[in-house]
Amino acid sequence: MAGFTDKPLSGRSEDIFDVEKYIKGLSSFILECDTPMTVAVQGDWGSGKTSFMMLIREELEAKVLPVWFNTWQFSQFNLGDRLPLLLVSRLTAALGLKGIQADSIKSSLRTLGGVLFRVGLSAANTVTGLDVSGAAEAAMHSGEEDVTEAVSTLKSRFQDCVKQALKEKKKDRVVIFVDDLDRLAPARAVELLEVLKLFLDCDKCVFLLAIDYAVVSQGIRQKYGESLGTDKGRSFFDKIIQVPFKMPVAHYDIEKFVRTALEQMRLPVADAAPYVSLIRTSIGYNPRGIKRLLNAFLLLQRIHSGEHLDQDHEKRLLFAVLCLQLSYEEVYNFVVRSISRLTPAFFNQLAQPERYAALLSGDELDEDMEENDPLLQELFEQWGLDGSADVNRIADFMESFRTALSASGGALTREDLKLLENILNFSATTNAEAETAPSRFLSANGLSGRGIRYKNRLDDAAAYHSVSEPIVFDAAKKLPGWNNSKLEAFRLFGQEVPVRKYSAMLTQVLDLLYQRDPEKFRAVQADPAAHELSALFDCKRDSSKTARVPTAGVDVEVNSSSHDKVISLQRMMTAMGYNPGNLELKVRLAHRVEQENAG
Repeated sequence: MAGFTDKPLSGRSEDIFDVEKYIKGLSSFILECDTPMTVAVQGDWGSGKTSFMMLIREELEAKVLPVWFNTWQFSQFNLGDRLPLLLVSRLTAALGLKGIQADSIKSSLRTLGGVLFRVGLSAANTVTGLDVSGAAEAAMHSGEEDVTEAVSTLKSRFQDCVKQALKEKKKDRVVIFVDDLDRLAPARAVELLEVLKLFLDCDKCVFLLAIDYAVVSQGIRQKYGESLGTDKGRSFFDKIIQVPFKMPVAHYDIEKFVRTALEQMRLPVADAAPYVSLIRTSIGYNPRGIKRLLNAFLLLQRIHSGEHLDQDHEKRLLFAVLCLQLSYEEVYNFVVRSISRLTPAFFNQLAQPERYAALLSGDELDEDMEENDPLLQELFEQWGLDGSADVNRIADFMESFRTALSASGGALTREDLKLLENILNFSATTNAEAETAPSRFLSANGLSGRGIRYKNRLDDAAAYHSVSEPIVFDAAKKLPGWNNSKLEAFRLFGQEVPVRKYSAMLTQVLDLLYQRDPEKFRAVQADPAAHELSALFDCKRDSSKTARVPTAGVDVEVNSSSHDKVISLQRMMTAMGYNPGNLELKVRLAHRVEQENAG
């Protein structure tokens, strides 16, 4: 086994993710839908869009006239405004027509190229094979009506070409696959979408576009300005795309793929579940990411074949370390730097989400929980983790990691940590950071040799600070300053309320706001998305930890950082028409300071 390539699937025999029902369902829709129709195959880079479209083409090619256009082939060249006309030219050529039909399209492209030149675009003969220089000169005196006429003529002639091609090849429809649209510059991708809608929205045509919506959204802002709201951006997308189809990444049969991969790597395939669990909670189900992980795994096995990698447990631990390295780099680097000081308790507590919630919010641990391992606190001070992170997913991964780390499947031992230290010594071969080998002393800033460690320093005394103040904990890493600070009380509407936990402060402030104006409170609660408060009021995530606002009788999300809680209160007060600056917190602010290391 020499590795896993990023080559797209070429046929159903290679469908190792078991997406056949999606292929058949979308293919059936394409054959039966009214036309014109545009379908967007949406997904992140590496999610398998190209492979998926190739499987669709294989399913359909005997029944339709397929045309494939890969924009990535041209994205590396500075084609500028020539790309739309190149697309039209290539699509026409792919229909296989010659003679008068093809000549009519060329004539339209020459005219359109000249008119577009006049309004600031440039259709180049070097790409399309068309001589537009004469047309461009003649078009210098044309008016806006010439643009409309040229577009209308081109669309009409393209429709004639489609009809003629279908008649000659005895097919019912043309299916045009446009791949890698999201690899173009975002603004250029938007222009190409506009061209497809403007020029080629023709009867008997179905367009299948590989696109990431985030790229389209970014391109719309680049082209039309940041002032264009999210709703208008979505309306633009919806006007061009009739059918959004999201890649079914979450439904990929990853266990089947991993089992096949382990077999190819000559590893035991009886139980792929531990590997699948590590993948699911780390890099996720992106095929390109999984292949990258497997290739790194293969490489390290080849390099260090004689170094404690003979047993299944050792190989599984190496796999777990690579998942940690690729997905939770801050934790990986901390483990590498601190391996000689780490204890079983450290790894046990990393697998407990309630500890993340307590550390993020500045709250104390529940009475029935043991005190945090000091190294866990040290990790959090350096990590910069905030409330937007899915702490349950991290904790789930660390549970899978802890299981892989235990040779016996039970409690961790010092021998388990010794094996981990040995594997960490050579895992850095595939790490992006060059200086992370545990055999070298590293300071907390990641530099080798005698260096600087960091620690938290709290203000000597608590003081009141308005929540509108720009409080910063670490300017270099842009960490918000309410996190790690110690809360003592808050003031609002002339009341001073002692409180130690940010979660309790959140619910008590909300209670005061409700008592002040129940009607406005309910109005905001009824439409939280309009005020960017969905994360506070919806409480639908699996990671949700809620608390009750007593007078209002509503539950709110409290599984977030101290900073996020303050931001939520700022937005709530603004939405209700109050000045957020009127809410003051009495805190001992935390500051990240350098500590000389005698090393």
